[in-house]
Amino acid sequence: MPKESRVETGTKADLDLVSKDVSDWATDKTREIEELKKQEAYRREFIGNVSHELKTPIFNIQGYVLTLLEGGLDDPAINREYLRRTEKSINRMMPIVKHRPKIPVQGSEVWRPSDEYDRFLQYF
Repeated sequence: MPKESRVETGTKADLDLVSKDVSDWATDKTREIEELKKQEAYRREFIGNVSHELKTPIFNIQGYVLTLLEGGLDDPAINREYLRRTEKSINRMMPIVKHRPKIPVQGSEVWRPSDEYDRFLQYF
């Protein structure tokens, strides 16, 4: 014959304490999730901005070089001007590439962009 087991029930104060703990935990987790969502939106905006700041000069350089290759190099009226514009576009990109910015990331204080940033740059 099986033994009967008795389960003691907690007092109302015990249940209230557990209920408060669970409520506090849920509130903390909700705040944490909201902060993570904000950080993700910031990262997404940041990557979009970096992409734009790199694409614009790259497309400019591409156009200048193509013009020079298609005969502009032999035209003194445009060859030096297009080379100056190319240099200006390159100079516009250099601070972005040289100074890898740091932004917040989940689980750490600062996003260290070396690996992710390098993977991002490989598309350009």
